[in-house]
Amino acid sequence: MSKAILLFDEHININELKNINKSEEVDIFPLTSNWSVINAVRNICTSEMCVDDSAINLLDSARLINDEVDKIRTRVSEWSSNLGDCKVWDKSIKEWFLTPKGEITTWWFSLLSEKNTLKTDVFFRIAQVQAFEELLKYKDYDVCRLSIKERRFKKVVKNICKIHSVQVKISNSIVTAPHISKELIRKSLDRIGFCGDVVYSLVWIVDYVIKGFKAKKIMGSLANRSIKKNSILVVSYFPAVDKKASEKGSLRNKYFIPLQDKLAKKNKPITWLFMYVPIDGYSYSDALRLGRKLANNGEVLFFLEELLSVRTILYSIFVWLNQIYKYLILTVMLNPRFLINGLTDSESMILLYALWRRSFVGETGIRGIVYFELYKRAFNSLKTVSHCIYLAEMHAWENALNAANELRSQKVKTIGFQHTSVPRNFFHYFHHDEEMKDDRKEIKFPLPDVLACNGDISYHLMAKQGYPNLKKVEAIRQLYLNKYLSNSNVKIGNKVPILLVACSFDRNETILLISLLNEAFPGKRNFKIWLKGHPAQPVDEILRVLDIDDQKCGYEIKDSPVDILLNDATIVMAGSTIVALEALAVGCKVVLPVFSDYMFMSPLNGHDKYYTKIYDPDGLRHSVQTLLEKDVEEALITSSKQFISSYWYLDETLKDWEKLLS
Repeated sequence: MSKAILLFDEHININELKNINKSEEVDIFPLTSNWSVINAVRNICTSEMCVDDSAINLLDSARLINDEVDKIRTRVSEWSSNLGDCKVWDKSIKEWFLTPKGEITTWWFSLLSEKNTLKTDVFFRIAQVQAFEELLKYKDYDVCRLSIKERRFKKVVKNICKIHSVQVKISNSIVTAPHISKELIRKSLDRIGFCGDVVYSLVWIVDYVIKGFKAKKIMGSLANRSIKKNSILVVSYFPAVDKKASEKGSLRNKYFIPLQDKLAKKNKPITWLFMYVPIDGYSYSDALRLGRKLANNGEVLFFLEELLSVRTILYSIFVWLNQIYKYLILTVMLNPRFLINGLTDSESMILLYALWRRSFVGETGIRGIVYFELYKRAFNSLKTVSHCIYLAEMHAWENALNAANELRSQKVKTIGFQHTSVPRNFFHYFHHDEEMKDDRKEIKFPLPDVLACNGDISYHLMAKQGYPNLKKVEAIRQLYLNKYLSNSNVKIGNKVPILLVACSFDRNETILLISLLNEAFPGKRNFKIWLKGHPAQPVDEILRVLDIDDQKCGYEIKDSPVDILLNDATIVMAGSTIVALEALAVGCKVVLPVFSDYMFMSPLNGHDKYYTKIYDPDGLRHSVQTLLEKDVEEALITSSKQFISSYWYLDETLKDWEKLLS
C-alpha cells in the first residue's frame, strides 16, 4: 500500500479529493483548525472514496507546529540582531539604512527588526514548514497531496517534497467570491511583488494625508490648545475612553484612569497626544469629533495626524525613495541566504524575502519614516512638558518616538509603560542583548529613559533580555483585581456549571475558538456555555459566518463586562487575551486551545501549572468534563492568586508611579 500525506488549509476543494487512490494509506495534516473543513476531508476519504477508516490517520498538526514555534522563539532575537549587523562593503545593514541626515537608521522601523507576530505570519509559516519537513524526514511518504491557497507557501512545500523525493499532486483551492476590502487589495498587490509594495505605500501616503487634512479641519488651530508648563505628555490610543464620562465632556482614558486621578490630586496637568485606532465602533471622523468636544471642554489633546505638513510628507517620500535605492543595492550584493542564517532552512527563504522587501519598500518602510518626522515635530512643539509616558508594546512607532526625542537638546524624560501582559510568542518584545549594548549614536536601539514594567514577571523577563533602566510600577489597568485577590474564600460554583468562552479581538482566532467549541459541544450537556465577544469583534457575526444557531446549540451571548461574567464562570476558555489571567484571579479553571493555523499567543504560555492546554475537540470535551468533576482545590486557587500578584504589581497607592514622576 502506498503512503500519502494530505496537506491542506481551509480553502481546500473537497471535490478534488475524489481522485485519491483507494489503496493509499493517508496521513491528514491540516493547516486549519476549522473543524467543519477537517471533518469534511476525513468523511470524503472514508465514505465517498471507500478508503478503509483504519488507513486514515489525522495527525496532531497543532501540537507539532506549536513545538516548532517554541524552537524558533529561542533563535529569532539573535537572528534579527545578526541580520542587522550583516556587512556589505564594510557597512552593516543598520548603517546602510541611515537617513540622509544621519538621524536614525530605519532598520529599527523594519519588520525584520520588529519581528512582530501580530503584523506578520511569516514566523508561524516557517514553523508550519518545519513541522511538515520533520514528518518527511521520519516517515516514508510516496506522495504529498497538496491543497494550499497561499502561493509562496505552496512553492516552499513543493521544494521540500522534491528534496525528500516525494511526488507532489496539487489540488486547486476554492475560489471565493470577490469582496473588495483593504486586506484583499493588500494581498493582490503583494502578489505583484516590488511594484505592488510601491503602489500600496503610495496608497497609504494618500490616505494618511487625507487623515491629516481631516484632523486639521475638525480640530482647528493647534494654537487654541495651550499646554501648561511641566505637564506630562501621555501618548495613547484613541478613543479608548470611558463613554459615559466623554458624553459629559470629561476625558477618562481606559489605559490610565487611576494614574489620571493620582495626578489630578497632585495638580499635575496632562497633555494628550493620540493615535487613532478603531475601538468600540468609532470611525476616524467620530474619534476626531469626540476629540474636538473634549478639547472644547478644556482637555489639552492633539492627534498625531494634525502635525502633518507638506514638508513632512515630501521629505518622508524622499527618505523612502532613498531607502528603496539602498534596498535594491543590498538585494543585488547580498547572498540571499543571509536571510535564513541561524533561523531556518533555505527552503523558507522565499517567505523571509517577502518580509525583507516589505520592510523597506512596502507600507512599513514609509510608515516608520513618517512617524519619526511627526514625533520630531511633536517634541519641538510640546516644549514645556516634563515627562512623556507612552504605552510600551515594542512597536516601530515607539522607536520613532524615542529616536525623535534623542535629537532634542533638552530631552523630555520618556517612560515606556509596559501596561499589559507579555506573551512569550510576542517576538517583538524580545531583542538580543547585543542590540542593547551597541551605543553608537546613529544606529543604537532607540530606548526610553525608563522602561516601566507592571509586575515582577515582566520586570525579570525584560531584565533577562538586557533592557536597561528598568523600573517596576503599579499595573494601572489591573488594579480592580485586588477585590478578587483579597477574597480568601474558595469560589463556590453555581448549581449549573458555566463554561465562559472569552473571544479574541482577532476575527480569525474567534472563528477558530467557536469552531472548536461547536465541534466539541454541538448539543445538550450538563453545563451552560456563555460566549463573550471582544468589543472590536462581535460574536454574533462569527456565528453567522460559521452557520451556527446559538439558540439550537444552547449558547448564550453575553454583553456584560467580562469581570462580572467571571464571577459566575466555572471554566474559562480563552485565546490570546488577558482574560485567562483575570480568570485565575477570580478562581476559575482555565482551558487554552492551540491551533494549527494561528500562533499560540496566550500570556499564560510557559506557566503551564495554571491552565490546561488542548489541541482538538476530543481534548476539549475530556478536559472540561475532568475539570467539572474535580473538587475545588484551595491550595491551587491560593497558588494561582499568588501568581497573579507577582504577574501584576497591584498597589493602589501608586507610590512607585509618584516616585517616578516626581
